[in-house]
Amino acid sequence: DEKIDAAMAIIADALNILIQSTRRKDENYICLLAMLLFDLAQVHSHKKEFKQAERDILKSLKLLEKLSKLKPQRYSSAQVLALNASTSIYRSRVDQANLLAHYQVATSIHLAEVNSGIKDATNRLIASLQNEGNTLSQMNRYREAIHFYTRALKYLTRIENEFSLQQLQLSISLGEAFAKYRKSLKISQQRLHEMTGISIFTISQFENGKGHGLSLSHFLLLMDAVGLEITLSDLIPVVSEIDPEKMWMSQNKKGGRK
Repeated sequence: DEKIDAAMAIIADALNILIQSTRRKDENYICLLAMLLFDLAQVHSHKKEFKQAERDILKSLKLLEKLSKLKPQRYSSAQVLALNASTSIYRSRVDQANLLAHYQVATSIHLAEVNSGIKDATNRLIASLQNEGNTLSQMNRYREAIHFYTRALKYLTRIENEFSLQQLQLSISLGEAFAKYRKSLKISQQRLHEMTGISIFTISQFENGKGHGLSLSHFLLLMDAVGLEITLSDLIPVVSEIDPEKMWMSQNKKGGRK
């Protein structure tokens, strides 16, 4: 408690010095203010002063969004860090919905970064998609969560050929969201087996996060059985990036056609 009080005093002193500055539209000023508000939110959260923590983290997020739009390569990581921290601070459904809006802004920024070929942008996009999925799951919006986990896995498998810890975590989250959504539809594993022909063991493995060996065809069958419109292009980035004309020309060259 003494350390927390000391941290609070240091942050308060820093904020008092900062507010005396006249350069409030300066990038460095905004950045420093965002970081101090982030630290302040952490302190309030530790003291279980959640309402104040929510106000501080919200102000920090708004400032970091502004900076990320200005210089995404420099500030996107800080924005993701603040978003991650906010998931443990927000308590109500309304606050979670507001948080979701911030994730959506972050995802659009990171997607634009990926399309522009910015280094490490894919990792930030994956984190944002995963966090959107987590927030939606906390709100019992499992159908939407499944889509975000699937998109996150799509980009993660693009940059990681070997099965990683992050892929395992995403697989577990995806399986849990699918199981809860299936139950909300009152569809048993037995019924799902009858609808798809997929064994109950395989379905159970998938729902317990052990579905990384699940074939694409089985995955799509499971999604279709519960009414989720997920296509092959949602799973494999390369599919949507193929230029049909270039593919045709390449095949013709290999075949020696004139």
